[in-house]
Amino acid sequence: MVRLILLLFFAPLLLCGASQVEISAEHFFANEKKGENILRGNVVVKRDKDLLHASKLVVLTNKKRKATRYTASGNTRFEIMLKDKLYKGSGDELIYDVAKDTYEINGNAVVEEPATNKKVSGDKIIIDRKQEVYSVFSDDEKPAKFVFELDEK
Repeated sequence: MVRLILLLFFAPLLLCGASQVEISAEHFFANEKKGENILRGNVVVKRDKDLLHASKLVVLTNKKRKATRYTASGNTRFEIMLKDKLYKGSGDELIYDVAKDTYEINGNAVVEEPATNKKVSGDKIIIDRKQEVYSVFSDDEKPAKFVFELDEK
């Protein structure tokens, strides 16, 4: 039932964008004056081949009810396609900025490319889809890591 309500609520957003976003959750609250939509409980977001799971999702919208920012928290994990490559990851919080087309993973951030066994981890990872740039940040006590396999010849 919540899925149907969400699709009806976000229908104007879907008509404006090039790709469709489907969000399902156990609970949904919307404040149209603030442009804030809060979803809780087994949240699943699907967009093209991208997939996000979280306990809570806050979707901020502009006056035209078009999504500008997604903030996921609680057991956050995702799968995204970049340049026809699948990346999986997780973190304490994931922020997607629609205008910049960037993902920011905060706290226990991990991103891996299953096909090549490459893996990065740190306190914060930023993925800029437009620029195809990946940045990993960490604090002094816990270094950023990049793990990959070497081909032996």
